[in-house]
Parts: sequence; structure tokens; C-alpha cells
Amino acid sequence: MMIPVDEGRETTGRSVGHDAHVVRGRASTARGRARRLWSPLLVAVTAWGLLIVSGLAIRASTQAEALDDALARWTVAVSPAWSVGPARALDVLLGPRAMAVLLVLLAAAVGLMATGDRRTRILAGFRTAAAGAGAWGLEALAKRIVDRPRPGMLAAEVGAVPLPGSASYPSGHTACAAILAALLALAVLRRGDCDADASGDARGERGAAAAVVVLGALLTVATAWSRVRLGVHHPSDVLASLLLLPPLAAGLLGVLTGGVLASSGAGRIPTESAQGAAPLGRRDDRRDDRGAQERRSGDAPEHPHPHPRGDRDEHVPRLGGP
Repeated sequence: MMIPVDEGRETTGRSVGHDAHVVRGRASTARGRARRLWSPLLVAVTAWGLLIVSGLAIRASTQAEALDDALARWTVAVSPAWSVGPARALDVLLGPRAMAVLLVLLAAAVGLMATGDRRTRILAGFRTAAAGAGAWGLEALAKRIVDRPRPGMLAAEVGAVPLPGSASYPSGHTACAAILAALLALAVLRRGDCDADASGDARGERGAAAAVVVLGALLTVATAWSRVRLGVHHPSDVLASLLLLPPLAAGLLGVLTGGVLASSGAGRIPTESAQGAAPLGRRDDRRDDRGAQERRSGDAPEHPHPHPRGDRDEHVPRLGGP
């Protein structure tokens, strides 16, 4: 007499394995989402902290003040007279009053470049504009905390524009250009990678993305130069905006993309986990349906799920001795 085989053991084991696979997939997704949130947050906090600490240290150092004054006067002296016109144009185009309009234009450009449906495009543009507004607000807060005076004497000597009444560190115009250039560069690079993966023409797509990045960097540097040329900023003011505002804006965008304003599908099981689990369930369903049809027709065997070793009776122990 043969030992009866447990018909539900195999199916139950597979179900337990499938559940464990789903749990592992969800845990892996949660860990990945946490990394996507905390890494850019650390970048943003570090950049903003360095912005404030550096400003306070520069303001308290007489040597830094003297070096700033010397560099600013040298910049004004070597710049040609006709350069005042372009500097004034940048003063208007990238000023605080134009920042809101520029953020709206940036959001529209990112939404047009994004891939996906309409909701995904709108969300991408909104995240980018929110990151830009957040970086702009943190720059304004740092300006209030450091409260560095403007180079009033140099501005009076140049006489190109009225001396602004706000604090000097960091440069707001340079921050505006750096924020817009960094966020636009990230959007273009991401679009270039997606297009290159889809079409296979990586050289052309990434070349266009690199051109946009270079143009944005040149505009930011030109804005930084214009602020010193007009005599309204110290060189260290514009240097701080050049170096620290791009990582600040990129970090805030990473926080919004990976956590706060992430898409609704961010917490789902990864695609590879779902693909690995789906065929198992389909095979079991097809086998159960086929077994039910055979039993109704009378042609089904006694055990629809035979034991893998059931065809070798000599290896199965029998009851009642040899």
C-alpha cells in the first residue's frame, strides 16, 4: 500500500513563497524610497548650511572684506565701458520681480519635455517650480541671516544702477540664474537619457542636453559678472550663489520627486517582482481549471497532482513489511 500524497502541500508551499516574495518586494521598495528621500535632503541641508556659515565667516573677516573690495575694483577696471548695457539688461531680466514669471516658464518647459500622460507632465513641471521657489526662499532667508552690507562706495563710483536696499550676501540675481539653469539642466539631461534609451541615438540626444547645460552655465556666470560689474555685489556674494544654489535646488527637487510629491505608484511592488510572481499564479490557475474539467468528464486520475517520485514505487516504503 502506498502512502497517500498531500494534494494541497505543493500549492500551499507555492502560495507561502509567493507571499514572502511580495513582502520582500515591498520592503525593498520602501528602502529605495527612503534612500531617494534622505539623500537629496542631506544635499539640500548641507548646501544651505554652508551658504549661511560661509557668509557669516566672510562678514566677520576683515581680510575677506579687503580681498573682495580689491577683486571688485579690478573687475570694474578691466571691463569695457559698453559692458554696462548687457549688465543692466541682466539686472532686469533676472531680478526678484521676474523670478515668479521665470518659474512659470520653467514649469511649462519641463512639462513639455517630460514623458508620460498629461497628469505626469503637469506634476513634473509643478515639482520643478516648487523646488525653484523653495531654493529661492532659502536664499532670501540666508540673506536676512547673514545681513552683509552692500559695497555702497563702489556702486556710487560706477553709478550704473541704484544700490538695492536688501543685504548683499548671497547674490539674488546670480541665485536666480543658477537655480533656473540647474533645474532646466536636470530636466534636459533626464529627457536626453530617456530619448536615447528609446531611440538608441545616444550621441545626438545627449549632445543637445550638453548644449543646454553649457548655455545655462554661461548665463549664470555672465549674471555673476554683471553684479560685480555694476558695483552692487562683492565677488564672494556671487561665488556663493554659483557654487551652493545649484545643489540646493537639485536637492529640493530630489526630495519632492522621491518623497513629498512623488507619483502615486512610488510605493508599489517593483516591476521585476510583479513579473516574477505573476506566471506562478497563472500556471496554478490553469492547472486547477484543467483538473476540474477532467474530474467532471470522468477522465481525471485519482491524484491530479501526483508526487514527483510517485512513478518509482521501489523507492517508496510500504506498510506491512517488505
